[in-house]
Amino acid sequence: MAYVDLNPIRAGINPTPESSDFTSIQARIQALQSETPQVDSLPLKAFHTLSSIDKADTLPYSFQDYLALIDWTGRAVREDKRGSISEGIPTILERINIDPDQWQQLMQPRGKLFSSAIGRIDTMRLYAQSIGQSWCQGMGASQALFPT
Repeated sequence: MAYVDLNPIRAGINPTPESSDFTSIQARIQALQSETPQVDSLPLKAFHTLSSIDKADTLPYSFQDYLALIDWTGRAVREDKRGSISEGIPTILERINIDPDQWQQLMQPRGKLFSSAIGRIDTMRLYAQSIGQSWCQGMGASQALFPT
């Protein structure tokens, strides 16, 4: 998965994972930042959280850890590859405006903070409307995680 997500960077086509078209990392980041909910898109396998009920249905690491792995690996300069993430570019968590401390706190096992959606508060409101509800679980946590 990381290999595919880093292909456009290693080929020198894109400077960052979030700018790399047709990758799962770009799709996941766009879903977090999207103004409109991604209701009809093909779902990607979920990342593991400490509150994951069925660990077999999730990837064996957290989304934050995967982002950090992609960022770190993408910065490694290799002579046999054309590209890498430049040193001067902020970390991926900074670029997509996720507060790492808030993320860690929200991902602790205290029950389900988020049920069917996670993202910016305006996106969560739109998602709730799209499924015929006025709210969805996790809106307060969303405001802490994605400050405006």
